[in-house]
Amino acid sequence: NDIFVYPKLKIYNEKELVKKYDSINFENEVLKFEKIIIAGENQSGKTTLCKVLFKIYMSLNFIPIYLEDEDKYLGNPISKLEKAFMEQYQESSINEFDKTRIVPIVDNFHFAKHQEKYIENYNIYKIQVLIVDDIFGLNIKNQNRIKEYNKFKIREYTAIERNDLIRNWILIKEDTQIQINPNHLQQSIDEKTEIIENSLGIVFGKGIMPSYPFFILSLLAAQDIQKPLDQEITSQGHCYQALIYLYLRKEGVKNDQIDIFTNFLTELAFWIYNKGNNGLTNDKFQDFLEYYKSTFNLPIPINDLIKTLNNVNICR
Repeated sequence: NDIFVYPKLKIYNEKELVKKYDSINFENEVLKFEKIIIAGENQSGKTTLCKVLFKIYMSLNFIPIYLEDEDKYLGNPISKLEKAFMEQYQESSINEFDKTRIVPIVDNFHFAKHQEKYIENYNIYKIQVLIVDDIFGLNIKNQNRIKEYNKFKIREYTAIERNDLIRNWILIKEDTQIQINPNHLQQSIDEKTEIIENSLGIVFGKGIMPSYPFFILSLLAAQDIQKPLDQEITSQGHCYQALIYLYLRKEGVKNDQIDIFTNFLTELAFWIYNKGNNGLTNDKFQDFLEYYKSTFNLPIPINDLIKTLNNVNICR
């Protein structure tokens, strides 16, 4: 509640034409959409939006049920919903409640192996939300099944949303300084906005990293935890370092393996720099790998290392 900023969305009609939609309007309009599909890129805030929608439906006296399963959603769709219901409400049976009040909210639905089966089984629920990475990449053979769904996509934060998020962060983290000096809030917003926009690469146009809350908040947190030992690199460099660490840990890289990845990225960056390029062709990349394997001992297979870096979008 203290930090969330509603993202702007794109809404698609049947001809895939796009209009803008402010998700804050869900507070008053969510019921008019009934069945909803929301798409978003990695770290765009899909799960947080699920939680916000959950609260909105509850405030309207509905019974939202949140489902999350990255293991392909195997099993009976109704049984999975019943199990989630009992865990979230400590009630004995979902059957005691009116189906028109039940709202399945299925996060990461793109992982589901049998998507049509879920859509068919959940057809008994008038209101529902499916969260996916790509609306038009859904593995639905019969596209008529999703015609009745309203389709949205999460957009990157604009300067206004970034400002609101930074303001919310400062109001929490720097409350004492603001009380002492009323000008502190605006000063801190200006300072942090400059660092965030430089770090995201917004000054270069489209940006190096997408303007999503995860990245913005990670960069803000990185500033707060900057250590004296890291002072030899810039604030922006420290933010990148923190993001790389967070991403690798999220992918399951252990703390004692972080240095292996950091060394690989350092050598790769210097190799590209020496070649005077912005990237490497596949042949040139293979040349680098041969150099790296002959120069350094690798405790983990190099193919696993590259696969991890690809999975977290640090390099591909």
